[in-house]
Amino acid sequence: MSSVDGSGSTLDLMDFTTIRDGGIIETPTSYAMIVRVEPTDWLVLSTDRRESIYRSFLSYLRSLSFPTQILTMSTAYNPEPYLEGVAVDDELVTGSDNEDDSDVVPDESPLLDYGRKYHAEWVREVIDVADIRDREFFVAVAVPKGEDRSEESPLKSLLSKVQGESETAEKDEDAYIEEVKARASHVASKLPQVQVETTLIDTRPAVLEILYEVYNNEKPAFGFTQSNFTRPSGVAEAAAFTRRHRW
Repeated sequence: MSSVDGSGSTLDLMDFTTIRDGGIIETPTSYAMIVRVEPTDWLVLSTDRRESIYRSFLSYLRSLSFPTQILTMSTAYNPEPYLEGVAVDDELVTGSDNEDDSDVVPDESPLLDYGRKYHAEWVREVIDVADIRDREFFVAVAVPKGEDRSEESPLKSLLSKVQGESETAEKDEDAYIEEVKARASHVASKLPQVQVETTLIDTRPAVLEILYEVYNNEKPAFGFTQSNFTRPSGVAEAAAFTRRHRW
């Protein structure tokens, strides 16, 4: 349809060219990777603890020799980790007929069990009706295509002409990909010193899930994991060929 009405492809509206294995995001001008950051509870920290984190963050910034970008994304709030702490079985804790009463809480009213159950239902309903949102944090690193090419020596320039531009471009691409992996790993290993947890997004499905939510403002209802395509064995193909030609 897009080729017929001249409106162009949907991919033309995307900010990236492709997502490679290993979580590499290729754009028209660079190769990039992202690191997920789990924030810390800043408001409950003491003054001394905050000063310590300030100094650690300053040390982290001084360790960087390349630019980074901190990104935030609004996402649906997931109350399940909180509700797991108040979840109970359908049977009442007090007054259970089970022979093993090791898990029974003494002197606890059955009303508390009903309260836990309806509290969980109330929380889910409020979050759904009020559309309560949460935020996720990421750090993005990138390596521009053609970085440092302006400083290449005359000998390297001559070799690129002799070997061919395509071969040189392929070698440069491998170097850029290795560099962006190294930068992302550096961020993921150094940021925990400021009391946050990091996760290197190094798989293609994980990157696609994040990008899907960025463009659609909701989490995907399906997975992006793809199966490997395999051909049938030669015996199976021969049997199928024989069967078709019998008819």
